[in-house]
Amino acid sequence: MNFEKICGWFACVWAIASHALAQGPPRDQPDMTIDAAGRRQVIDALISSLEREYVYPETAAKMNARLNEREQAKAYDNVASARQFATTLTDDLRDVSHDKHLGIQYSA
Repeated sequence: MNFEKICGWFACVWAIASHALAQGPPRDQPDMTIDAAGRRQVIDALISSLEREYVYPETAAKMNARLNEREQAKAYDNVASARQFATTLTDDLRDVSHDKHLGIQYSA
């Protein structure tokens, strides 16, 4: 899978962009299977976005560290559902940031 296709399935939503994506994707979308390479591409894109865009750089660094730690610990290895991966990433990011405006949404 190419990078643009994978990252197109995920929308990163945070306070500065929440007005644009407030409604999110339709709930009746088909899920997709995501493999290790796809998960890594999503994480890399998310880390890059957080570094560039997140309002608190220190918190962004902590979230990025958590994503890398979780991946190295193989915490995402059994997540094959793109929808579940988005939910898991959201939980991990909010656990560090305590930012309820921050979330990852899967979109077909």
